[in-house]
Amino acid sequence: MTYSYDKVNALAGSGKTYAAARFAVNNAAKAGQKIALVQPSKILIDQTYNDIIHYMKEQGIRCPATFFYGDGERKLHQRSVKQEIMGHLSDTDDVGEIILMTQAAFLTLPYWHRRSDWTIIIDEIPTVDRAWDFKLPRSHKLLTSNIEVQDFDAIHYRVLPSKTSRLSEYQRNEDNDDVYAMFSAVSSCILNDHWSVYCRKEQYHRHHNGDTDHGKHTLSLYAMLEPTVLAGFKNVVIMGAMYDESLLNLYWTLKGVHFTEHEAISGAARYYSHDNGELISFKYLFEDDWSKRTRDVEVDGKPVLDWSVEQIKKELGDKAFCWVGNNDIPDDLFGRHGNTRLPGISNGMNEYQHIDHVVFLSALNRTPAHYAFLKSQGLDPDYVKFATGCQAAYQAIMRGSIRDPRNSNPKTAIVPDLRTAEYLARYFSGCQIGMLGGLPKKTKKKPGRKTKTDTSFTGAERQVRLRAEKTRRLLKEQMELIHHQSCNENTIDNENSLQKSDPADGSELLKQIKRNYKKFAVQMFDSIYSSKPDYRLRLTNSELIQQLRDAHAIRGRQLKNSNFLISAAVFDADLSEDTNRGLANIQYCNGVWFDCDGGDLTPEEFHKCFPDLHMVTMNTFSGHDRWRAFFPTTSIMTVEVHQIIVKSVVRVLNDKGFYDDKTADKLAKLNKVVKRHGFDVSKFTASSLFYAPMPTATGEGFFNEYQGIEIDPIKWIEQTIIHDQPDETIAPLEYEVTEKPANDNDQQNYREWDGTLSDCYFKPTNKIAEYQSHGEHSDARYTGIFGLAMSFIKAATYAGHADKMTEWRVIDFIQEIDGGYHDRQDAKRIPTAVQNAFNKAI
Repeated sequence: MTYSYDKVNALAGSGKTYAAARFAVNNAAKAGQKIALVQPSKILIDQTYNDIIHYMKEQGIRCPATFFYGDGERKLHQRSVKQEIMGHLSDTDDVGEIILMTQAAFLTLPYWHRRSDWTIIIDEIPTVDRAWDFKLPRSHKLLTSNIEVQDFDAIHYRVLPSKTSRLSEYQRNEDNDDVYAMFSAVSSCILNDHWSVYCRKEQYHRHHNGDTDHGKHTLSLYAMLEPTVLAGFKNVVIMGAMYDESLLNLYWTLKGVHFTEHEAISGAARYYSHDNGELISFKYLFEDDWSKRTRDVEVDGKPVLDWSVEQIKKELGDKAFCWVGNNDIPDDLFGRHGNTRLPGISNGMNEYQHIDHVVFLSALNRTPAHYAFLKSQGLDPDYVKFATGCQAAYQAIMRGSIRDPRNSNPKTAIVPDLRTAEYLARYFSGCQIGMLGGLPKKTKKKPGRKTKTDTSFTGAERQVRLRAEKTRRLLKEQMELIHHQSCNENTIDNENSLQKSDPADGSELLKQIKRNYKKFAVQMFDSIYSSKPDYRLRLTNSELIQQLRDAHAIRGRQLKNSNFLISAAVFDADLSEDTNRGLANIQYCNGVWFDCDGGDLTPEEFHKCFPDLHMVTMNTFSGHDRWRAFFPTTSIMTVEVHQIIVKSVVRVLNDKGFYDDKTADKLAKLNKVVKRHGFDVSKFTASSLFYAPMPTATGEGFFNEYQGIEIDPIKWIEQTIIHDQPDETIAPLEYEVTEKPANDNDQQNYREWDGTLSDCYFKPTNKIAEYQSHGEHSDARYTGIFGLAMSFIKAATYAGHADKMTEWRVIDFIQEIDGGYHDRQDAKRIPTAVQNAFNKAI
């Protein structure tokens, strides 16, 4: 179902809450509308309520205005806040009114009486994702016995309630039980129709099978807020700074929501761009991304956080400042005088506009498993980091005098890492940016003003729409194939056995005609060099697996080339003038094969990665650690769908730490411990041939069938975990000419360098890791080389070695990082990309 909601994509401090309050008063008092203002905190509700009362007195107008929240000093007639709200909704008359409540209360209301009468204005963007990690090797039944699971995608089950009474007890936790409290939030989401909750299939089965390795494997659950939560209201407005870049906007757009700018509120903003950038200096502590793990690391016996505090005190001296940190950081981190700690959620607060300096130290990264889940939902991990940590930093710094365009004092914003500093600097043209204690760089002043219609700087929203279009196309092609392909016609085939023998006699052929209806064609080839099949069988999946089992049981075949080869595809030589058995000749595919040439992945571990799927594993003729796997599918599929399924399987293996040899080699260079899945990547194409199963040369081997569901190509397209990466990258910041020569040997971070990559203490480690994680063999590779070259040039300039970072040296570095050329085009591609990077830098 498609939903249409309004949005207000405004900058922090531009007055969107102020404008929304006046919009609510005017429409409630003059037009008799019912309006609910939903805000993130009690503090903001009090602030907005007082503003509404003041505005009504000022204008001489009246309408009922009520706010709902509970605390230790204010009791709501012995009823919960949700009960009080629902009671008010059911008792209210038809006159216009305004009510205010927290987002927490709104999102958990089980019912809203006459919702079609109400306009909902959500001030600040709600959190769209949640995650819980439980270690329950023995006590998992406290949760798992009260839920049921449904197949969702290649990795996850959808979690649904089975015993609502127990989950409701967990949710309410009326006796303040610590165990119930652990399950309270997740139970609330499971019981709420507007939250979709998921768990990893592998983890779910491990717990039920008692295979958690003494708690090493957690039970993780993830939840996504669905757009249905706002369905049925008269009108919905969602307001937020940088709304177009939010996760809610991206995820709901992926779900088909259409957003339109609410002109009445947006038009009342007091500004549409930050024009005080020249007054602001953004300073960062580290070039690498900030995290709790980094924060707590000890260097020379001192935690990094303590070192950071010393540097910040040295920078700010006796200047007053605000600061934000994680809840586990004590309030007296900077002492008790001269600083003010802001709450973790400070959106909308404006009582600190007299303070010119702000420090942001929060580490808001999700776990790697959580990032992997979001990636399966089409949310790129790098984008998620920008849309959470960086936007939280933006909200924090906007509590100070930066939000006041009339304040002309110099301002400082200290953040933990370069990524955050560069994100913030994009919205304050002409600001200065630099490492704490180092030389700042002045960003170039952008011409003109930012318009209200600017879209996300990453193009993520547009990419979501492109993905949706691709999914629709794949589904259309798949359905047309299933309905129109004549693969189920009754024909006489030459053979019904996987061993070489004479063709069956006439009576057997007549029997086969009767058995052909609704069977898949399976083509068999005599040799890897054969361009046309020798046999074309018609078998159901169960019959095919039985034939494979029978073939494996045949003894006495001592030579590999005495065996047939099987294809997952059905070829038609007439489909291409250039090939007989290429991708262009494929009519359709049935089933998915994998060929392991030896690695760290065993057949048993492979099955544990896909515990719900029907799978067959078997040895190869060579034996040892070489084996094959076969997944039957519920229907035939197109070549492109086959490729998506193969990539999905590989993606699951990557999440478990198994990589192909090339990727593993690159990660090993970064001193990362990796495992190799061993699958022959050249066999990932739908046109590959696989030898029928047979015993090893010594007459041994195995043939294991794991029961489960067959892969449904339609579902694996609809709920794909494979998403194209955004085709737009964030352009690097541009800087004015530095005030001090970049190669000044007196600057703090300068030291000698012998010109080698191993001694390059300033090399862009994160950019190298990002570059190595993408193995493009196309024009996209040029972009990666260009970006890496720019990073080397930039890093060398900062370190004072711009004269040593020559074109030929960068070319050598890239070849050393790559381990040589990827292909013949690299001999031209790498020098060209490096040369253009130097031209751009100049």
